[in-house]
Amino acid sequence: MSSSQNKYTLDQKLEILEMIENRGSKSLAEVGKRLKLTDNAVKHIWRHRERTRMLEQARKNGTLDEVLNKKKPPQKKLTNGSTGQNLEGSLVEWYEDSCFDGVPVNDARMAIKAQDIANQMNLQITITSQWVKEFKSRHGIVLRGDPIPSDYTECDVSEHDSGSEMNPPSLDDAMDALHVLKQYFEAEGLTDPNLLGQEIAKMLLAKDK
Repeated sequence: MSSSQNKYTLDQKLEILEMIENRGSKSLAEVGKRLKLTDNAVKHIWRHRERTRMLEQARKNGTLDEVLNKKKPPQKKLTNGSTGQNLEGSLVEWYEDSCFDGVPVNDARMAIKAQDIANQMNLQITITSQWVKEFKSRHGIVLRGDPIPSDYTECDVSEHDSGSEMNPPSLDDAMDALHVLKQYFEAEGLTDPNLLGQEIAKMLLAKDK
Protein backbone atom coordinates (compact mmCIF):
# COMPACT_ATOMS: atom_id res chain seq x y z
CA MET A 1 0.00 0.00 0.00
CA SER A 2 1.46 3.32 -1.03
CA SER A 3 2.11 6.17 1.37
CA SER A 4 -0.46 8.36 -0.42
CA GLN A 5 -3.18 5.81 0.31
CA ASN A 6 -2.12 5.56 3.96
CA LYS A 7 -2.94 9.24 4.49
CA TYR A 8 -6.66 8.48 4.54
CA THR A 9 -8.72 6.23 6.77
CA LEU A 10 -11.21 3.77 5.33
CA ASP A 11 -14.09 6.06 6.31
CA GLN A 12 -12.42 9.03 4.62
CA LYS A 13 -11.87 7.07 1.42
CA LEU A 14 -15.48 5.88 1.44
CA GLU A 15 -16.67 9.46 1.88
CA ILE A 16 -14.45 10.62 -1.00
CA LEU A 17 -15.72 7.80 -3.23
CA GLU A 18 -19.33 8.72 -2.42
CA MET A 19 -18.69 12.31 -3.47
CA ILE A 20 -16.99 11.16 -6.67
CA GLU A 21 -19.81 8.77 -7.58
CA ASN A 22 -22.46 11.44 -6.93
CA ARG A 23 -20.60 14.24 -8.67
CA GLY A 24 -23.14 14.63 -11.48
CA SER A 25 -21.59 16.56 -14.37
CA LYS A 26 -18.53 17.61 -12.35
CA SER A 27 -15.19 16.16 -13.40
CA LEU A 28 -13.01 14.23 -10.99
CA ALA A 29 -10.60 17.16 -11.02
CA GLU A 30 -13.36 19.52 -9.85
CA VAL A 31 -14.26 17.14 -7.03
CA GLY A 32 -10.60 17.01 -6.03
CA LYS A 33 -10.41 20.80 -5.83
CA ARG A 34 -13.55 20.93 -3.72
CA LEU A 35 -12.09 18.35 -1.32
CA LYS A 36 -8.68 20.05 -1.41
CA LEU A 37 -7.04 16.84 -2.62
CA THR A 38 -4.19 16.54 -5.08
CA ASP A 39 -4.84 15.06 -8.50
CA ASN A 40 -2.72 12.02 -7.64
CA ALA A 41 -4.64 11.41 -4.41
CA VAL A 42 -8.02 11.44 -6.17
CA LYS A 43 -6.72 9.23 -8.98
CA HIS A 44 -5.28 6.76 -6.48
CA ILE A 45 -8.46 6.53 -4.40
CA TRP A 46 -10.64 6.20 -7.50
CA ARG A 47 -8.37 3.60 -9.09
CA HIS A 48 -8.39 1.47 -5.92
CA ARG A 49 -12.12 1.85 -5.24
CA GLU A 50 -12.77 -1.90 -5.57
CA ARG A 51 -10.35 -2.68 -2.75
CA THR A 52 -11.88 0.06 -0.61
CA ARG A 53 -15.35 -1.42 -1.14
CA MET A 54 -13.97 -4.86 -0.33
CA LEU A 55 -12.49 -3.56 2.93
CA GLU A 56 -15.81 -1.91 3.76
CA GLN A 57 -17.58 -5.26 3.32
CA ALA A 58 -14.90 -7.03 5.36
CA ARG A 59 -15.45 -4.57 8.19
CA LYS A 60 -19.18 -5.25 8.11
CA ASN A 61 -18.42 -8.98 8.25
CA GLY A 62 -16.00 -8.54 11.15
CA THR A 63 -13.04 -9.81 9.11
CA LEU A 64 -11.23 -6.53 8.42
CA ASP A 65 -8.15 -7.35 10.51
CA GLU A 66 -7.86 -10.73 8.84
CA VAL A 67 -7.99 -9.17 5.38
CA LEU A 68 -5.49 -6.43 6.22
CA ASN A 69 -3.01 -8.91 7.71
CA LYS A 70 -3.31 -11.40 4.88
CA LYS A 71 0.02 -11.87 3.12
CA LYS A 72 0.20 -11.26 -0.60
CA PRO A 73 1.16 -14.30 -2.71
CA PRO A 74 4.69 -14.20 -4.18
CA GLN A 75 4.90 -12.60 -7.61
CA LYS A 76 5.15 -15.05 -10.46
CA LYS A 77 7.39 -14.81 -13.47
CA LEU A 78 5.72 -12.92 -16.30
CA THR A 79 4.01 -15.01 -18.96
CA ASN A 80 2.25 -14.06 -22.15
CA GLY A 81 -1.00 -13.98 -20.21
CA SER A 82 0.37 -11.73 -17.51
CA THR A 83 1.90 -9.34 -20.03
CA GLY A 84 -1.53 -9.13 -21.61
CA GLN A 85 -2.93 -8.22 -18.22
CA ASN A 86 -0.23 -5.56 -17.89
CA LEU A 87 -1.34 -4.13 -21.24
CA GLU A 88 -4.95 -3.98 -20.11
CA GLY A 89 -4.00 -2.59 -16.70
CA SER A 90 -1.98 0.19 -18.32
CA LEU A 91 -4.83 0.95 -20.71
CA VAL A 92 -7.33 1.13 -17.84
CA GLU A 93 -5.04 3.60 -16.04
CA TRP A 94 -4.75 5.71 -19.20
CA TYR A 95 -8.54 5.68 -19.60
CA GLU A 96 -9.15 6.68 -15.98
CA ASP A 97 -6.52 9.43 -16.19
CA SER A 98 -8.24 10.70 -19.35
CA CYS A 99 -11.57 10.74 -17.51
CA PHE A 100 -9.96 12.59 -14.63
CA ASP A 101 -8.45 15.20 -16.95
CA GLY A 102 -11.71 15.61 -18.89
CA VAL A 103 -10.17 14.31 -22.14
CA PRO A 104 -12.76 12.64 -24.42
CA VAL A 105 -12.03 9.00 -25.26
CA ASN A 106 -13.47 7.03 -28.15
CA ASP A 107 -12.80 3.60 -29.65
CA ALA A 108 -10.29 4.97 -32.14
CA ARG A 109 -8.19 6.75 -29.53
CA MET A 110 -8.35 3.73 -27.26
CA ALA A 111 -7.19 1.44 -30.07
CA ILE A 112 -4.25 3.70 -30.91
CA LYS A 113 -3.23 3.95 -27.26
CA ALA A 114 -3.54 0.19 -26.76
CA GLN A 115 -1.35 -0.44 -29.80
CA ASP A 116 1.20 2.08 -28.53
CA ILE A 117 1.34 0.37 -25.12
CA ALA A 118 1.60 -3.06 -26.76
CA ASN A 119 4.49 -1.87 -28.94
CA GLN A 120 6.30 -0.47 -25.90
CA MET A 121 5.89 -3.87 -24.21
CA ASN A 122 7.10 -5.64 -27.36
CA LEU A 123 3.85 -7.60 -27.54
CA GLN A 124 3.09 -9.24 -30.88
CA ILE A 125 -0.53 -8.12 -31.07
CA THR A 126 -2.62 -6.06 -33.47
CA ILE A 127 -5.33 -4.03 -31.76
CA THR A 128 -8.62 -4.25 -33.64
CA SER A 129 -12.11 -2.87 -33.04
CA GLN A 130 -13.15 -6.30 -31.73
CA TRP A 131 -10.29 -6.27 -29.21
CA VAL A 132 -11.39 -2.83 -27.99
CA LYS A 133 -15.00 -4.01 -27.71
CA GLU A 134 -14.00 -7.05 -25.65
CA PHE A 135 -11.64 -4.96 -23.50
CA LYS A 136 -14.42 -2.50 -22.67
CA SER A 137 -16.75 -5.37 -21.82
CA ARG A 138 -14.19 -6.99 -19.51
CA HIS A 139 -13.58 -3.77 -17.60
CA GLY A 140 -17.10 -2.32 -17.63
CA ILE A 141 -16.05 0.73 -19.65
CA VAL A 142 -18.67 2.73 -21.52
CA LEU A 143 -17.54 5.34 -24.03
CA ARG A 144 -19.45 8.10 -25.73
CA GLY A 145 -21.96 6.61 -28.15
CA ASP A 146 -21.98 3.20 -26.44
CA PRO A 147 -25.22 1.79 -25.01
CA ILE A 148 -25.27 2.63 -21.29
CA PRO A 149 -26.17 -0.31 -19.00
CA SER A 150 -28.50 0.36 -16.07
CA ASP A 151 -25.82 -0.52 -13.51
CA TYR A 152 -23.16 1.73 -15.05
CA THR A 153 -20.95 3.29 -12.36
CA GLU A 154 -17.63 3.92 -14.09
CA CYS A 155 -16.25 7.22 -15.39
CA ASP A 156 -19.38 9.28 -16.06
CA VAL A 157 -20.19 9.61 -19.75
CA SER A 158 -21.69 13.05 -19.05
CA GLU A 159 -18.16 14.37 -18.59
CA HIS A 160 -17.60 13.73 -22.26
CA ASP A 161 -21.05 14.65 -23.50
CA SER A 162 -21.97 17.86 -21.75
CA GLY A 163 -19.61 20.19 -23.59
CA SER A 164 -21.23 23.18 -21.92
CA GLU A 165 -17.93 24.44 -20.54
CA MET A 166 -15.71 23.26 -23.38
CA ASN A 167 -14.38 25.50 -26.10
CA PRO A 168 -14.88 24.43 -29.73
CA PRO A 169 -11.96 22.33 -30.99
CA SER A 170 -9.26 24.07 -32.97
CA LEU A 171 -8.35 23.12 -36.53
CA ASP A 172 -5.23 21.39 -35.21
CA ASP A 173 -7.35 19.34 -32.79
CA ALA A 174 -9.69 18.36 -35.62
CA MET A 175 -6.79 17.32 -37.84
CA ASP A 176 -5.31 15.27 -34.99
CA ALA A 177 -8.65 13.51 -34.54
CA LEU A 178 -8.84 12.73 -38.26
CA HIS A 179 -5.30 11.36 -38.15
CA VAL A 180 -6.27 9.05 -35.28
CA LEU A 181 -9.33 7.87 -37.22
CA LYS A 182 -7.16 7.21 -40.27
CA GLN A 183 -4.79 5.07 -38.19
CA TYR A 184 -7.74 3.23 -36.67
CA PHE A 185 -9.28 2.31 -40.01
CA GLU A 186 -5.91 1.36 -41.47
CA ALA A 187 -5.48 -1.08 -38.57
CA GLU A 188 -8.82 -2.57 -39.67
CA GLY A 189 -7.47 -3.01 -43.20
CA LEU A 190 -9.22 -0.03 -44.79
CA THR A 191 -6.56 1.84 -46.77
CA ASP A 192 -8.42 3.10 -49.86
CA PRO A 193 -8.66 6.93 -49.50
CA ASN A 194 -12.15 7.10 -51.03
CA LEU A 195 -13.56 4.36 -48.82
CA LEU A 196 -11.80 5.88 -45.83
CA GLY A 197 -13.49 9.23 -46.47
CA GLN A 198 -16.86 7.52 -46.83
CA GLU A 199 -16.49 5.71 -43.51
CA ILE A 200 -15.51 8.90 -41.68
CA ALA A 201 -18.48 10.72 -43.26
CA LYS A 202 -20.81 7.92 -42.12
CA MET A 203 -19.52 8.24 -38.56
CA LEU A 204 -20.08 12.00 -38.55
CA LEU A 205 -23.59 11.69 -39.96
CA ALA A 206 -24.49 8.95 -37.48
CA LYS A 207 -23.24 11.09 -34.59
CA ASP A 208 -25.47 14.02 -35.61
CA LYS A 209 -28.65 11.93 -35.71
